[in-house]
Amino acid sequence: MGLVTGGMATVAVKPAAYFFVLTNHRLILLGNHNGRVGQRVEGVLPRAQMHAGPLRTHLLTMSMDVSVDGAPAPYRFSWGRAQGALARQAAAAIAAPMVM
Repeated sequence: MGLVTGGMATVAVKPAAYFFVLTNHRLILLGNHNGRVGQRVEGVLPRAQMHAGPLRTHLLTMSMDVSVDGAPAPYRFSWGRAQGALARQAAAAIAAPMVM
């Protein structure tokens, strides 16, 4: 992009936003379409194979990496700083051991 415009334009990529549902056996990712829950299931992560990292605080966001056995790279969940209470609650639920 920089070569085509002579370095005058920049490209910003925003990651896709998802809603997630956490059950006893899996974490389900649902599409986010303009703030509404989409009708498609975008991904399913098995809870028994999930390993959650710590909740990290950044300048404008809070994030958490979740790795799944056999996946090449971890999944990154992030929240805005204004969502601090929600981020801590969600991170604690994801990091909690699976209940049978």
